[in-house]
Amino acid sequence: MKRLLSDRFLICIAIVLVIPFTFYWSTSEYYGYGGILFGVDAISRASGYVTSDLITTFSVASYLSLFFALFIRKSRGLQASLITLSFIFHLLMISQYFFYLSTGGVRFLDMLRNLFVNIPDRFPFQALLTIALIPWVMLLVRQFEHLRQSVRTFFSGLASSSRVLSVFTIVLWFLASIFLLIFGVTQYLDVAKGFDSGFQLSLLLAAIALLLKTVLFILIVAIVAVAFVLTVPKWKSEIAELNETLKDFRLNHYVTRLISGYLYWIYFTLIVTIMAVVTPMQTLISYESQRLDSGLQPGTFLVLIVGPLIGALLGYLIILALRLVFELLVALVHIAQNTRSRNQLT
Repeated sequence: MKRLLSDRFLICIAIVLVIPFTFYWSTSEYYGYGGILFGVDAISRASGYVTSDLITTFSVASYLSLFFALFIRKSRGLQASLITLSFIFHLLMISQYFFYLSTGGVRFLDMLRNLFVNIPDRFPFQALLTIALIPWVMLLVRQFEHLRQSVRTFFSGLASSSRVLSVFTIVLWFLASIFLLIFGVTQYLDVAKGFDSGFQLSLLLAAIALLLKTVLFILIVAIVAVAFVLTVPKWKSEIAELNETLKDFRLNHYVTRLISGYLYWIYFTLIVTIMAVVTPMQTLISYESQRLDSGLQPGTFLVLIVGPLIGALLGYLIILALRLVFELLVALVHIAQNTRSRNQLT
């Protein structure tokens, strides 16, 4: 029996609900109004916005994890990991936001409103994030079996791999966890210096937020460790083949075909990431600019449609051109190999 709502449909709903909060603040807080759709400085603006504060960084990371999970088709384990990462980054954003509010002297009820409803006199962007928890939780429940299978494969990979790799992975995760705990305690002690002695509710809430952040970061390190162990066997075979090719001083074997796929994957991921961030950000900047200049008119809403279409088309053309370049390089290698084979036969 088919599911009433597919995973991709739920991911799309979550992405649509996450985008407004994630990118709206770029319209005024950082760059001002009057933005031109996809200006020449769009990438530098996006870079500055993403790294402007931890709340924004975690929110964008959550959005990108969902975005890439939307296009995973074959590897259900990878898709489940990306969905889980997106939810963890979302919780990190909430914990960082909660920490910021608690140390700023905001009352507890106002904190809850700012976190889950809206900032006073602002559109309820946070309410959209709260609604997004529904498809998020549904996705996590559906992906649970794939996550459990990945964990099983991780432990079986540790058992079957070399003892050095197993010890290295466990020790590295343990050291990273200790470092995160020490960092959290240090940050708490620095914050506590600014409070009066005695019980302080805000300080307790800040401690809870820091503890949640530490636990979430440890979970992210654990997911990275799982991915590392699961991909090590393939890396070993690929690196061994590459090393053998590099030892061929007669140049009878070509390294281009070995690394071109990885280079294409890196460039592809980089381009998609840039366009996935720049497109909604520039669309909202342009929309706000038009709305302020000409008031609320139906025509201004066309920007919300035209912007994503332009971004998708531009990204598609860039990736197509990149693909043609790589295929041309690989085709030249194929021709050289076939020519050499015919010469050896004759």
